[in-house]
Amino acid sequence: VERIFREINDSILEGSLVITLSLKKLPLVLSRLTALLGLLTRNDPALAKGAAKAVYELENLDTWNILARARDEGRLFSRIQWPNDPEIKELVKRLHLLLTVKDSAANVPKNLEARRRLEFFTNSLFMDMPSAKPVSETLPFSVFTPYYSETVLYSTSELKKENEDGISILFYLQKIFP
Repeated sequence: VERIFREINDSILEGSLVITLSLKKLPLVLSRLTALLGLLTRNDPALAKGAAKAVYELENLDTWNILARARDEGRLFSRIQWPNDPEIKELVKRLHLLLTVKDSAANVPKNLEARRRLEFFTNSLFMDMPSAKPVSETLPFSVFTPYYSETVLYSTSELKKENEDGISILFYLQKIFP
């Protein structure tokens, strides 16, 4: 598998991927590989016959040059060992999940405004943001939330009017929120 991966990478670097691989069979390879991984994730060695069949079907894709070459050399899946190592089992499960999760592009909204907003949001995730100022340099702000039926908008005269203790609302607010 590492050699196949290396050859695919080399053909990408050489710009000959389409020549090296017949990509028409890729969906078939993916479906058979997904079937094989599905059998391996069940953790039942009795399913080895089904796994061997999946591998045999995978090996018979003559149009996929790299797999055909590896099969002819006797290197491709010459023996199947059920994964016993917990890390390998987790990797098999993860690969199976990656291959079976459907494309999220099908969930893109058809509404143009919704798509525009989503695109704006996703693009904003990658924009360069200026660094935030230290808290000591930021301007304080406050929000008044009426509790019951208090007045929230005061006129100038109401703000300056003193109560029985001689304190105005303006003086009180300036002391609490300097």
